[in-house]
Amino acid sequence: MANKNGVRPYTAQELSAFCAELALVLRTGMFLPDGMAAMAKESGDPVVARLHTALQGGAGLAPAMRATDAFPDYMLGMVDLGEAAGKLEQVMEALGLYYEREHAVRNQIKSAVFYPMALVAIMIVVIAVLLIRVLPVFADVFADLGGAAGAVSPEIASFGEIAGYLALALAALMLVLCIHLFARLRSASGYAALMRGLARLGFTRRLAEKIAAGRFAFALSMLLESGYALDDALAKLPLVVDSDRAAAQILACREAIAQGASFSKAVEESGLFPGMYAHILGVGFRAGALERVSAKVAALYEDEIDRSIARLVGVIEPALVALLCLIIGAILLSVTLPLMDIMAGIG
Repeated sequence: MANKNGVRPYTAQELSAFCAELALVLRTGMFLPDGMAAMAKESGDPVVARLHTALQGGAGLAPAMRATDAFPDYMLGMVDLGEAAGKLEQVMEALGLYYEREHAVRNQIKSAVFYPMALVAIMIVVIAVLLIRVLPVFADVFADLGGAAGAVSPEIASFGEIAGYLALALAALMLVLCIHLFARLRSASGYAALMRGLARLGFTRRLAEKIAAGRFAFALSMLLESGYALDDALAKLPLVVDSDRAAAQILACREAIAQGASFSKAVEESGLFPGMYAHILGVGFRAGALERVSAKVAALYEDEIDRSIARLVGVIEPALVALLCLIIGAILLSVTLPLMDIMAGIG
């Protein structure tokens, strides 16, 4: 989906590949404009070609990237600071890992959202077929047999047919909605809007909190590895999370540390992490290895997110299947029981 300037922003997967490739160029010691020229030739990407042109003209990497409108603000800020600190290679490597993880999380969210929606759409189609094709057949049978009390009348059959067509229209609407959501999730703004929506729903709020905490831990590790001081890293982290609640918690954590609280206490009291994870981060902070411990906590949260999504889908799927069975059973019983009464009367 293109932005207001007609440029399609990079997806998380594309950002990860771009960062990894650029980190490799920097690692080889290649002159940056030459490396960007090679990347542009290999990929054929007009955005990379524009970057090469800007770099050849003497622009810095961050201003050149900002002018393309294809990169997120968080990445631009990181690149800007990486250039200023002379640690652009480390920043690009960290960003490559960061967006690789973002891509994996977004795919998990897509499966959790779209799979139930697909099941609901299939349910609607099955019910619509029963109402449009099956119910009128039974109505004709009852009419041929002279009708019976409680049997399917022509009016009920006609109503069922209308309801079936409305159900098909609803299924088509859900398909359009799925396509729209899929396109929106490719953009940072669409993904952020989805995360805010998940945070508002009672049965998905805990999942959204785990995703925000995992992003916080991973981004903290990345910033510290790139040479940021802890306070500077905490100042940048609200840009990473897509939850207003998590951003407020990060601010509260930073303020508590500024007032003299220990890192582990500030993290726990702000609500960012439960006691166990806060204790682990506190141990890492005191040992001078907070960046490594933060990466480990992020990996633990990634496993928790996988399990949470699997549990969520595992609950929704059988519930929808059971609902489908009940609806189909009710429709079939409503027409077969009167038919059985008629047959018994004939016998």
